[in-house]
Amino acid sequence: MSRSTSRHHWPRRAAALGVLVLTACGSSAPLATTTATATTAAARSIESPAPQSTAPLPASFRPGAGVIAEADFADWQGQQVGLIANQASVVDGIHTADVFAASDVVDLVALFSPEHGLRGDRAAGEWVPDEIDPITGRTVHSLYGETRSPQPAALEDLDVLFYDLQDVGVRYYTYISTMGLAMQAAAEHEVEFVVLDRPNPLGPRVAGNVLAEGAESFVGLYPIPDLYGLSAGELAQAIVGEEWLDGLGSLRLTVVPYEHDAANLAWPESAGWAPPSPAITSIDTAHLYPATVLFEATSMSYGRGTDAPFEIIGAPWVDEDKLAQTLNDLGLAGVSFEAIRFTPRAEPATEVAHAGVEVGGVRLRLTADREQFRPATTGVQLLAAVHELAPEDIIDRPEWLTLLSGSSALGEHLREGRPISTLIGSWDEPLATYEQAIAPYRIYPSAAR
Repeated sequence: MSRSTSRHHWPRRAAALGVLVLTACGSSAPLATTTATATTAAARSIESPAPQSTAPLPASFRPGAGVIAEADFADWQGQQVGLIANQASVVDGIHTADVFAASDVVDLVALFSPEHGLRGDRAAGEWVPDEIDPITGRTVHSLYGETRSPQPAALEDLDVLFYDLQDVGVRYYTYISTMGLAMQAAAEHEVEFVVLDRPNPLGPRVAGNVLAEGAESFVGLYPIPDLYGLSAGELAQAIVGEEWLDGLGSLRLTVVPYEHDAANLAWPESAGWAPPSPAITSIDTAHLYPATVLFEATSMSYGRGTDAPFEIIGAPWVDEDKLAQTLNDLGLAGVSFEAIRFTPRAEPATEVAHAGVEVGGVRLRLTADREQFRPATTGVQLLAAVHELAPEDIIDRPEWLTLLSGSSALGEHLREGRPISTLIGSWDEPLATYEQAIAPYRIYPSAAR
């Protein structure tokens, strides 16, 4: 790759981190590879495996992994590398691990897998063991088992650790926590950390509650809102520059941006969809997920054990017609509610609410004005409306509600019957502060609101 250089302006002390933006020639759109000497902690996800789309991506869009493969790994020639990947890590229909393993330019020494495993064959919440990948023959080190951070023995022979996970743009999806913990480990062991960037399916919009201090967990490691509006590469830069994690002062961070025609595409529809976790089966599910994930903290079904996880909610006590009418009467933009009855099935290794029991509920449908859909506000309004109709308090995991929502405020509003509009209004000032903080880390020019 032939390159020219320019620089980002980073806030706080980040200017001293020596951030370098490099442009690769010969692509249809700017490709910035960002390198930093810099400063760092997982995926709630879901369900039984679903069919994956591995159709080649169009020429107008190429993920970071495809960019370096096309350049034949030129900048890392002769280096020993590790790769964090899963079933959605594909380049032209080929798993990134297989692309790395086939290269004679870099030496793929080790693989690392997040929740659901390298090939996506593990259920939600199921521990992922260390194992040998039967296709590449490399050891797969689990980042979702006894440890959630790369261990010293797995890093000792590495020059570079690559990260190629497709995120869905929400705080509680654990892959970004996996990324932060891996960044810390890489810094400690003087291993370069390279983010092979992919688009945020929800785009650059930020929304929701900014994580409160003291509510940190594997489903909320950074002070970011529900919809954080960044690609993984942009977020990695913000983690370093804003010092959201300790121990990253010596990190060599490189971001390989995806190629694009329109900057920071939310997700190119023609690109196909490889589920980043088994229950996020489509781009529509990715958009609905932030609106229904809060029901994980309730006694209700949110579609686990069905073919529509995170697209439906229900319970034995629900009158589906009444609930659909109530929710449609809210007039929420970009979404409608369809009365349904369904029976969740039992799933191995996961707890399924109301398994084997027919329940009443609603299905969320994105409408023609889907661009107006606001999943963060819809989520709390939906939960509040259902909570008010319930015969008893449906929040049976209040601690989990706090971790998912990012503070105790939502639970307090529900328990005390306070207007949910006051909660939504309280988000405005923290969101404005957050947007100002992340502006210098954006790589894709039109990403700013």
